[in-house]
Amino acid sequence: QSTWASLSIMQNNQSPINLYQGQGFSGAKPFQIAELIQDYKYRKSFGEFFLKGDVIQEIDQNSKLLHECLKGVAVVAPRDYVVLAAKQEREDNSIIICLKSVEFQGMPEPPKGFVRSNINMISWLLICLLYTSPSPRDS
Repeated sequence: QSTWASLSIMQNNQSPINLYQGQGFSGAKPFQIAELIQDYKYRKSFGEFFLKGDVIQEIDQNSKLLHECLKGVAVVAPRDYVVLAAKQEREDNSIIICLKSVEFQGMPEPPKGFVRSNINMISWLLICLLYTSPSPRDS
């Protein structure tokens, strides 16, 4: 049985990098974690601020346009964003996932009461720390 979590780093005006929330996965391989992160039904079950997500367009097997909505917190309005998500699987079995806000003609409008967020860059590096991959345990 695997445990899950996420690490989110947010930028603000007071600090170039501010740790917002941190946890980790165990008992899962990088490709399994990548699948869970991209599964909106699953994300809703572990992300208390995650409301919904939609794939606007699949560009190829590693690139998608996404629209996601997050709950507001206290006096902060709910947020939405439209991002290009790209995934790269590397030779060492690690996976890099990057998200960046994009604008394009016909993109969804923010839902009523939501504020459109601009994400300069979010990236996840998914690696296995238990052993160097590939390993005989991978088969």
